[in-house]
Amino acid sequence: MGNFGFVKIPDRRRDCGRSGAGAGGQYGRTQREKGMDMNRRVHEVVRKLMGAFRELGKLGVIARHNFLCCQSCGAAELNRIMIEKIVLGEEVKGGVFYHVQDNDRLFLEGGDLMIRYLEAVDDDEVRMSTLTVKELGDLVCEVFSRYGLAFEWNGSPAKAIEVLVNEERASSGVLQ
Repeated sequence: MGNFGFVKIPDRRRDCGRSGAGAGGQYGRTQREKGMDMNRRVHEVVRKLMGAFRELGKLGVIARHNFLCCQSCGAAELNRIMIEKIVLGEEVKGGVFYHVQDNDRLFLEGGDLMIRYLEAVDDDEVRMSTLTVKELGDLVCEVFSRYGLAFEWNGSPAKAIEVLVNEERASSGVLQ
C-alpha cells in the first residue's frame, strides 16, 4: 500500500443564510430549503393523486400512473385496455393517465403534471365508453377537487388537465 497524503480541499460553501438578520437569515431561504419544500409538495400532490385515481377506478374510469413513454403510446394502450374490458362486459366510463415524461418532469424539475383523459373508441372511431371526453374531464376535475388537488382546465376536451405543483400557482386555487 502506498502512502497517501491528505489533500486539503478548500471550503467553498456559501453562507447558508441562517446567520445575520432575523430567523430567515440575511439571504432568506436557501436553495436546499426551497428544494426540500418542493420535494414535500410533489409527494403531497402524488399522494392526493393516488387517492383520486383510486376513486376514479371505483367509478369505472381506467386510471394509470406513470403509464408508458409518451402521450401517443399511453393513449393507444389505454384505449386498447378499455376496449378489451368493454368487450368482456365491463362498464368503462373512460380512461385517464399521465406518462413517464410527465412523471420525470414532476420529480426532476418540480413541474406541473399534465393529466390526459380519453374515451374508448373502436377501429371505426365509434365511442364505446359511457362518457364523452368532456363529461370525463368534468368527472376527473370533480374528483380532483374532492382530493384537494389544485388544477387548471379550460373545459376543452382537447386540453389536458394540469395538476399544479408549483406552490405559487397552486395557492391561487382551483381554476376551471
